[in-house]
Amino acid sequence: MLLGLTCILAAMMVIFVVQNRRPVSVLVGGLYLGLIVIILAYILVWIKYGGATGTVDLMLYLTRGVKRWLLYLPISASALSCALLLGKSLFLASVMLLAVSLSGPRRPWVQGLLYGLGALLPALHCAALSPAGYQLYAETPFFRTHQMQLFDTVRVLYLIWLAACFAMLVCQYRKLRIAWVKKSFYYILLLVCYLDFLFVLFAVLGPIQVSDSTSVYYVHSNFLYRQNPWGCALFVLSGFFFAVSGSQALWKYLEVCRSIGRPDVSISKRLRDSNTSVRMFTHGMKNQFLVMRSILNEMQRDETLSDQQRQQVEELSALARTMLLRMEELRNVFRTNAMVLVPVERPSEIVDAALELLGSTAVPLRVERAAEKPVLADRQHLAEALCSVMTNAVDAIAAKGGPGPGDEIEVRLYENRGSMVFEVRDTGEGIEKKALRRIFEPFYTSRNTKTNWGMGLTYVQQVVRGHYGEVSIESQVGQGTSLYLTIPVYTSAREEL
Repeated sequence: MLLGLTCILAAMMVIFVVQNRRPVSVLVGGLYLGLIVIILAYILVWIKYGGATGTVDLMLYLTRGVKRWLLYLPISASALSCALLLGKSLFLASVMLLAVSLSGPRRPWVQGLLYGLGALLPALHCAALSPAGYQLYAETPFFRTHQMQLFDTVRVLYLIWLAACFAMLVCQYRKLRIAWVKKSFYYILLLVCYLDFLFVLFAVLGPIQVSDSTSVYYVHSNFLYRQNPWGCALFVLSGFFFAVSGSQALWKYLEVCRSIGRPDVSISKRLRDSNTSVRMFTHGMKNQFLVMRSILNEMQRDETLSDQQRQQVEELSALARTMLLRMEELRNVFRTNAMVLVPVERPSEIVDAALELLGSTAVPLRVERAAEKPVLADRQHLAEALCSVMTNAVDAIAAKGGPGPGDEIEVRLYENRGSMVFEVRDTGEGIEKKALRRIFEPFYTSRNTKTNWGMGLTYVQQVVRGHYGEVSIESQVGQGTSLYLTIPVYTSAREEL
């Protein structure tokens, strides 16, 4: 059954690396690979140094044929010891590097120091307990007298290492404020927790060094040597529980990533494909409407028109002006190359500019500004994008018959994991899940009116991408919507030093 456990871990490792093409997948893959090597080495250690019979035999190896094949597998004690140490060192290095990479930005020298410790200390652990290193001190009187105490000390150090890494991840989790980021991070946290338990089960409670038969001592060897089927069953089932639970957390993490990332891929392609054609279209249409407006202006000066005809001409003129504004809006959506990014020390100035563009509204609007950090931004374009989001929030509340008691728009500005977040939250009608996948598509809107052509969020996304940022959205029907514009924090070279 332990072989089945390694198969589960191997399958989840492959799925994760293939499905999640991000740097984190390499480190999580290192956790899985380290555990696979540890468990396989554990199985070989047990069969080479004693073996089992009956029910215990079945739980460890499934069949006697597998046991016999493993027993006669030509692998030396030194090679087995090296494999066990490499698995442990790979897991310890991966969990530390994962914790450092996910726990937010730091000063470069601090980040470098933590990465160095994450790689150096497991390497030293591997060298100190390798067969060659072990022989240097194995015969000393002090080691012979305190061998078990020293090995238990190593186990305590393992636990301290795991606890420190997990604490870093928990601290980062508590700092997160964007809900979907926190949700995906929660599943990574669960995954690391379950994999840590597997490491404790097989590495901390297992043998520390196996090249010398006198050193093959480990905590749960007692119930195995006594052929206790209940203890062995508990041991194996615990391993399966942690592996399956970790796999479930991993799968949910991938689901969150897919639900957020997949629409962006198709949308970005649509925008790229339509850039040229839309610019040509808007240029031609704008010229036609300018000609129409000129003709209508001439008609308005005609004194022979009746009142009804004059009213119709005025309506056509107003419609032409609206269409010209729409063509200009459509052209702006696809001209992000015209943006000029400059350091903005106080991003709250962008919020103030967006509020000025929005003007007065019937909906109560609350603004919250937390600690600010500089960003690289085009003030005008980003303020227009933020104003477009606020306008959508006003329309969402109006669409449900508001504003009523408790209705409001909340605009928040705060720092999150090396980025400044502009959050706009409303208490409007909300957006259905099916519509969420299409809200960034050009011309898609659930409120098609003379003033809403479905280009607002397309423009917002184009502008934010031009700032090397991201747009994310959360919504519940009947409760409201939260939209996040995330822009990277700007750090000058002098500040980094």
